[in-house]
Amino acid sequence: MNTKHYDVPLKQPSNVPWLKYPKWWDILGQPLRPSQQDLDFLRLEVLPKITYIPSKKKLALLLGVTPEIATLPWDEHTEIMAVDSSPNMINSIWPQEKVPRGKAICGDWRQIPLPDNSCDSILGDGCFTLLDYPDGYQQVLREVCRVLKPQGLLSMRFFLSPSEPEDLSLVFEQLRAKSIGNFHIFKLRLAMALQKSVQEGIAVADIWQVWQEEIANPESFLEELGWSSELLSTMDIYQNSSSVYTFPTLAQIRNIFLPHLRETVTYFPTYELGERCPTILFQLQK
Repeated sequence: MNTKHYDVPLKQPSNVPWLKYPKWWDILGQPLRPSQQDLDFLRLEVLPKITYIPSKKKLALLLGVTPEIATLPWDEHTEIMAVDSSPNMINSIWPQEKVPRGKAICGDWRQIPLPDNSCDSILGDGCFTLLDYPDGYQQVLREVCRVLKPQGLLSMRFFLSPSEPEDLSLVFEQLRAKSIGNFHIFKLRLAMALQKSVQEGIAVADIWQVWQEEIANPESFLEELGWSSELLSTMDIYQNSSSVYTFPTLAQIRNIFLPHLRETVTYFPTYELGERCPTILFQLQK
């Protein structure tokens, strides 16, 4: 398979919410950003495995520019390359000064601009949520398998729907009862409850629309819950978005991945909703 390199940034429509995220990145919280539990798992379970891969110089590919992953205590012989399709995310989020052996480039995960068998490890956080199922998942997975060395390691955190869909009314009932830990947990549960099927996904604009229909005065409502009203900006970016999120079940992830990779470790964190946010380690099938 030929690889393609990009001399200019990939163009994306301005209403893609991830392009606006840098402005609100600092107020995002778990589980939309990796928690300390997720990072401890990577540090204690993943990094040692990468160290033992028999390469003098190692290349770690990051899908996206998640700064918490970029700034892990990497081995001094490991170089970091992050690939993200958004120049805005790269310019605003990538912690270049804290990653002296790393760089971020603009590119498409479906056409990773790296040679075959060039990566000792590939890591990502919630990346597949942005893809259509199953085609987008399969396209990116083919590229991951192409650039991953035979002994390499793939580490990916997923946002998974429960095997039995959650009732939308229950999500709002528990929100009003102050039984949901933070606004980001609520948004994830809301999005998953709205998804009719993983093949259809959930339009991001629909998440915002349902929120508006259910909550008459969002600012005062959040204040009643004891949450900062500035969190509303992380919901308002969904308005008029053309993006669609997909939340497969664990079985649907395995259906896509296991024909090509073997699952070596599956880690479920213990924080609220952690059962839907596992990190799974894969290696190529021998």
